[in-house]
Amino acid sequence: ISPRQYDVITADATHPAAAESWVLYTQEYYKLVKTKLTKKGVFAQWLPLHNMAPADYLSVLRTFRSVFPETLLLFTNRYTLLIGAKVKLPLAPSALDQRLAGLNDTVRSDLKEIGVSNGQDVLKFIIFDGAGIDKLVGENYPILTDNHTSVEFAELNRLGMEGTMPFILARLLPAIRPEALAKQYGLAPQIALARALFMRSKAIRTDDPLERSFQTLREVDQASRLTPDDEDIAYYKQIATLEFLDLLNARYTQLLNSSSPQTLLPKAGFAVQLQPQNHFAQELLRVTLL
Repeated sequence: ISPRQYDVITADATHPAAAESWVLYTQEYYKLVKTKLTKKGVFAQWLPLHNMAPADYLSVLRTFRSVFPETLLLFTNRYTLLIGAKVKLPLAPSALDQRLAGLNDTVRSDLKEIGVSNGQDVLKFIIFDGAGIDKLVGENYPILTDNHTSVEFAELNRLGMEGTMPFILARLLPAIRPEALAKQYGLAPQIALARALFMRSKAIRTDDPLERSFQTLREVDQASRLTPDDEDIAYYKQIATLEFLDLLNARYTQLLNSSSPQTLLPKAGFAVQLQPQNHFAQELLRVTLL
């Protein structure tokens, strides 16, 4: 093991369920990482939302938090990130603006490609600090150790769950307070609210694919209206819109001939609202109204 200490250490794309990776989610590993950080060093770890039972996910949060006095949980688009440090991080938008301005052109260009141009573009990803994680997990989930870890069996623990992301997000969302996050990190309130709506759009659970698509799109459409410049949200809205229209096209005849054709009306109206020039959406609304 290197005797050096580092300003930044990352652990990326290592799923806990993989035979060689579960050890990267134990208390012993986190303690080792902490010894290798400089005083102001930062550790960042990818934490997936797929193929993990909520209890395993929350155990990772508690384990990480048991080691790092300063902890953040970030939600990006399809996954989360854990950030750990020994001392408080400078997280004011102005401080991050200065750091970003001091980067070379290549790095700034790379960051711009993923939608990061200023401090608020970084801070909008934060959903919990250390205190928030403490409230979320309490002492209800075990700390993972080399000798006792459930994440080694993450694939088995999630049996019966077709996709685990909605289940995990549904566990996180009730504890997220957009207004408090906006105040804490100097964000515009609509940015924090839009990110929460974005998360909600990915937590929709229903057996009917069309209904799920409709509910998802309504949430992400609200988020998009609040922050039209958020590239994550804009891209997801495009994908969700295409899926919704495809499902609507495949099901509209069945729904029109069903015992409750009126259930199609809000969906047809929403389709026209999203794409006013779409001939299929216009015709569907006209037929539904008849």
